[in-house]
Amino acid sequence: MFNEIFYRIALQHLPHYSNFLIKRLLEKFETATNIFTKSENYIRKLQQRYPHLSIPVVSFEAQSKIKTEVDWMIKNSVSLCLYNDTCYPFRLKNCYDSPYLFYYKGNRNFNPQRSIAIIGTRNASQYGKEMVKRIITELSAYQVTIVSGLAEGIDTEAHKHALLQQQQTWAVLGSGLDRIYPASNNKLSVSIIEEDGVLISEYPHYVTPKRSHFPCRNRIIAGLSDATIVVESPKRGGSMITAYIASSYNRDVFAVPGNILTDNNSGCHDLIKRNIAAIVTSGDEIADMMGWGQI
Repeated sequence: MFNEIFYRIALQHLPHYSNFLIKRLLEKFETATNIFTKSENYIRKLQQRYPHLSIPVVSFEAQSKIKTEVDWMIKNSVSLCLYNDTCYPFRLKNCYDSPYLFYYKGNRNFNPQRSIAIIGTRNASQYGKEMVKRIITELSAYQVTIVSGLAEGIDTEAHKHALLQQQQTWAVLGSGLDRIYPASNNKLSVSIIEEDGVLISEYPHYVTPKRSHFPCRNRIIAGLSDATIVVESPKRGGSMITAYIASSYNRDVFAVPGNILTDNNSGCHDLIKRNIAAIVTSGDEIADMMGWGQI
């Protein structure tokens, strides 16, 4: 007998159903189960506008994949958060392109009082690492959840220093939760969960990291955060994409200045020159600009 978890995963196997349409269906039918069992008349009306839509059915091939996914989730204590669940992050829900579901492992409190994304280049310099340490150490006085992407470089430093300061940290992956990337951060991912943090992905467990996944991952990082801080980035790269996404969400963006002669800082300087980001050099400055009083 199929249950709600089965049908939630089955949403990913509906051909031609966009993220927006599935969220619309969830708002109307409340559960994934209802979409598959009670939406036929409504879908037939939608077919007048979207003739490519088919009635929601779980194919035999999909059933096998879904069962494998459910078994893996149970074995690894992984859960799903659906768009209309009470646990769904309100910051992310306010974003027009928020995912209709995501997988997570760890703490399910996705609505902390304060959250900051700290991102940057994979080729972090010693200066960049020291700035991440300084910012997070100072932000520890304000009980801020640190969000990043578990990538090499600045992301890794952000997660590590959050853990050292006993601050909650969330890692958003561009792969399934069974495919930690880079593999060198496997131990770090375990520490994040053990220290009351969470791993998040909108991809099934078996999905490997691909270049096209990371811009999608970046929108979740930006959407989960009150503000985004860029610490070292060239003019092109994932950190710049995240900064522009955060700006499109009307979230605050900050950038750390650096040596004007190195490409590693050119993206930060460009964000500042274009008035996309405010210049910051410390965690206390960020807290002051965000209007946070020390706890």
